Amino acid sequence: NITDKGAVAGLTINSKSAVIFEELSGDVIFSKNSTSTLPLASLTKLVAVKVFMDTRPAFNKVVSYSVRDEEYNYRYVENKWESARLKVKDGDTLTVENLIYAALVGSANNAIESLVRASGLERADFIKKMNETAAAYGATSTHFVEPTGLSPANVSSAADYAIIIKELFANPLIEKISQTREYKFATINTKQTHKLKNSNPLVAENRFKITGSKTGYLEEAGYCLMTRAKTPLGGNIIVVTMGAKTKDDSIAHMKDLL
Repeated sequence: NITDKGAVAGLTINSKSAVIFEELSGDVIFSKNSTSTLPLASLTKLVAVKVFMDTRPAFNKVVSYSVRDEEYNYRYVENKWESARLKVKDGDTLTVENLIYAALVGSANNAIESLVRASGLERADFIKKMNETAAAYGATSTHFVEPTGLSPANVSSAADYAIIIKELFANPLIEKISQTREYKFATINTKQTHKLKNSNPLVAENRFKITGSKTGYLEEAGYCLMTRAKTPLGGNIIVVTMGAKTKDDSIAHMKDLL
C-alpha cells in the first residue's frame, strides 16, 4: 500500500506523478501521486513486446512489412509526422529482431503493430493478453486498449508501472534492448540502412549506470519516462515519471530523482 513520501529538500518535481522504487526490497524511496491513474503513452510498448516474446518467436524470422500495420496508428493520429514510425515501405522485408529494436529503441508505432501481426494472435487477443499480463503482476490500475500507447485510454500509475518493469526485466533480452544506445539494420530486400537512437538521451550519458529505459509522449499524457539504474550497492532502482510538461522537464526530473 504505497503512500506519498512527501517532498525532498531542494527537489522540485513538476511531473504529475513520480516514483522511485527499490527493485529488490520493493521499498518506495520517493513518491508523488504515484497511485494516480494517468495515460502512459509509449511506456505501453514494453508490455506489448513482452506479450510478443511470450509467443516464443524466432528472432531471425523474416517479416514482410504491410502498410496496413500503420493504419491502426492513424486511428489516434491524423498525420504520419505525429506518430514515431519506422520508415519502411509496403513489402519491405526485415527480421523480427529488427522490429523489436525499432519498437523499443526508436519507439516506432508501426513496428509494434507489425509484431502484433507476426505474433499469430488476433489483435484483440493480443491486447487481452497485455491486460492479463499487467493484472498478473498486480498492476491493478493499468489498462490497455491498443498496443502502442497512441491512445490516451491506455492508462497506468507510476507505482503500477514500476511493478510491471520489475517483472518485465526478469527477461534479459527486454532488459538489454531497452538500454541499447543505438541500433542499425538494413531491410533485406532493398538493403536500405536504418539507424535508430534511444529516445532517452540519458542512455547515451555515462553519469548513471542505466539498465533499462523507455520514453513516452502524448498530448494527453505529457512526457513520460522510465529509467532503471544500478545502485552503488549493486541492486537496481526503477524511476518512473508521468505527465511532465516538456521533454526537457522530463529529463531534468529524471536526473534529479536518479
